Amino acid sequence: MLLAACGPAPLPRVEIETPIPRPVAPASLPIDLVPADAAPIRSRASGDWARAFPPAKTFRVYEMPRAARVLLTWRIGFAHAVKEIADDHEDYPGNHVAETSLVVRAAGAEQTLSLGELVGSPGPSSITYCKNRGWRVDADGCWAFPKEPSVASAFEMSIMQGSDDFILVRDGGTLHLLHRETSDGSCDEGKQGPLDICEGFEWSRLAEIHVGGADLFERIDDAGGFDCAIEHWGERLVFP
Repeated sequence: MLLAACGPAPLPRVEIETPIPRPVAPASLPIDLVPADAAPIRSRASGDWARAFPPAKTFRVYEMPRAARVLLTWRIGFAHAVKEIADDHEDYPGNHVAETSLVVRAAGAEQTLSLGELVGSPGPSSITYCKNRGWRVDADGCWAFPKEPSVASAFEMSIMQGSDDFILVRDGGTLHLLHRETSDGSCDEGKQGPLDICEGFEWSRLAEIHVGGADLFERIDDAGGFDCAIEHWGERLVFP
């Protein structure tokens, strides 16, 4: 006779449900407060055409931290004379320069882009800041910066004899900082990409600034303040 060995009874099988993974909410981006005098910028992000513009010798690329807001400040220092001239009647506008820069702030980090020691002052009708603050030109005037919809910001330092012009072109999450120098005289009209130019005064790329999809704001710090109501060469903006 065969005897079967008896062992312990098998444990009942328990089915353990696999937990359903919960979706991870994306990390919220820092939302910096902007100064009361900052103006919101509204532009398209279709400025890939600016990539074809020639880079300046000092061209650089800047990476900003991811943030919901980016503040752009065109900063003008105090003007000083390049050389001392004893007789004020012999002095001239080009002898007075001010350190000028573009300060980019995102998520508490700041990056200062030096634009050099420039002559002149910003004209209200030549900068996007005043337009973005709600000012408008009168019936006989016009805005002096490009109308291209991907131009996010424009800034100019000028005297009667010429100017240093700067624009920021939005290309997706990138801002292209373009610069040109102009002088008075005749203008042989031409084109550079979608922009109208005078031949000989072409734009070059000073910098590429990566800001992601942040909302942009701009302001002007002209040695402590700037007034869009000032008269500039006989022209004055109008506030609605």
